[in-house]
Amino acid sequence: MKKILTLLMIFVALFTFVACDTVNSSSGNGGNGTIINPVAKEFADCTTDVDVEDMVISDGNWTVIEIYPDTEMLQSVTLQATVEDNYFTYTSGTQACIFDASIMFEENTELLDALRNAENDEEKTAIMIEEEGEMPEGATLTWDGLIGTMTQPLDQEDLDDCSDMQFSSLPEFAVVKCNADKTKYVISITYEVDEIEVTETYYLEKN
Repeated sequence: MKKILTLLMIFVALFTFVACDTVNSSSGNGGNGTIINPVAKEFADCTTDVDVEDMVISDGNWTVIEIYPDTEMLQSVTLQATVEDNYFTYTSGTQACIFDASIMFEENTELLDALRNAENDEEKTAIMIEEEGEMPEGATLTWDGLIGTMTQPLDQEDLDDCSDMQFSSLPEFAVVKCNADKTKYVISITYEVDEIEVTETYYLEKN
């Protein structure tokens, strides 16, 4: 289950905008608060507790989303998978990172003012590229005010790395909840990394 975390850490290094600066949690419009989890609301009906040992995913096509928040940003991986006999085969996916430019560039007032005064999102992206360098091939940057979302498709090697992410072998301390017809699951796994408590959350939905 930790393979995806490694993938996410690699993802951070790919994006020089984020890797070179410290980003704290922030609100959706560029204020100081908490970056909103873009997925949790859709899984509000997952209220039934599931014993880890009894968890069986029905065959078919599923979407798997991992949300990994830390002190700097909110990262996610969205994967499409086919499931047969509880085994996930990942066929496509994207990784994303949400950051708040108002905090990332809090001390760079000239750049922050330029972003605030930009006439459109394309101009904001151009300003970022001029300041921080080109984005990786295939990456895109979209905006909601001063909240930036960088996305990049996963290649076959990345998808192969994700093959270790199988939900039939969850640790016993994982917390699992599902909806009434077991077409949605929320899985939370909390552990320590360098004496810091980290929680990975997985959202599974049958297509």
